[in-house]
Amino acid sequence: MKDRHPTRLAAAALLFSLLITLVLTGCERPDPQVTIVAQNLPAVAPPTPAVTPRTEGQAVIPTPELLRPTTTSLPTYVGIPTPDPPHLNNAVSDQPFAVHAVNPGETLGYIAQIYGSSIEELQNSNDLQGTDMLFVGQEIRIPTEVQLTSPSYKIIPDSELVYGPLAASFDVREFAAPYNGYLMAYEETIEGQLLAGPEIVSLVAKRFSVNPRLLLAILEYRAKWISQPGAADNGYPLGYLKYDGLYQQLSWAANELNWGFYGRGEGGVFSFLLNDGTRLAFDPGINNGTAGVQNMLGAHDGATYTGWQRDVGPDGLIATYMQLFGSPFAYTFDPL
Repeated sequence: MKDRHPTRLAAAALLFSLLITLVLTGCERPDPQVTIVAQNLPAVAPPTPAVTPRTEGQAVIPTPELLRPTTTSLPTYVGIPTPDPPHLNNAVSDQPFAVHAVNPGETLGYIAQIYGSSIEELQNSNDLQGTDMLFVGQEIRIPTEVQLTSPSYKIIPDSELVYGPLAASFDVREFAAPYNGYLMAYEETIEGQLLAGPEIVSLVAKRFSVNPRLLLAILEYRAKWISQPGAADNGYPLGYLKYDGLYQQLSWAANELNWGFYGRGEGGVFSFLLNDGTRLAFDPGINNGTAGVQNMLGAHDGATYTGWQRDVGPDGLIATYMQLFGSPFAYTFDPL
């Protein structure tokens, strides 16, 4: 049967078409944002934080305002830091030495790292002065006697030592730029390429799988390179005098952090040696991240037991970390 109102049907069809168009338009997703990276553009100077003027020759005393140029609140943490069970500690021994049989390819430095010792300590214990020759099967005496135990104070969670998920999104340059400290002006040629300070920190963090926030806190604690534009640069900002330049200094620190972390966690290392010759057992209540930091803070030239005690306590490295980033346990990511 024919419709008697073709005009009315046409109008209805048109109305229906308009409704469909409106609905589809309302559901359409916006175009994705496209980031255009400009090449070979002149560098733009980072903003300079407002600090109190000082007269020529007046010492710069770091303050919370100087260390944190923004008003952004920092994360806090309430709870039990890294509530892992106590770790087995076999460091305390009645025997002054353990014995290690040299395997193919092992060096004295490698054996020293395995047992938390030093080349000098092994040379003295085995009458090896003047030679670095080792033979397969040779028995090396490893000093194991400890009289002290490291503090039980937990410094950082494990996830703040390693380059974990929360570290991947951290931008070193973006964080350091507002401070306008010496790190921003520093440059060094690495493997034939000129790199700026923030990029060197990022490179070491990725190569050694160490958290960049921790590296920045160490650099600020030892040398004030984050907060002070006129910080001193003697080539050894972290105090280890065998390697100069920021890249090698940070690489050394990252290696010491990893040695304490993985040596204690996976390698069966229960004690470590400070630079002044003091041997300590890792406290069984600390986590592996704290063990890594304790080891690194005692490895630089000039480290003494008295100074190290302050470094690993609540007024040491952790105080600087919290001024920069807030509580490290607020960034905890478990399980790793």
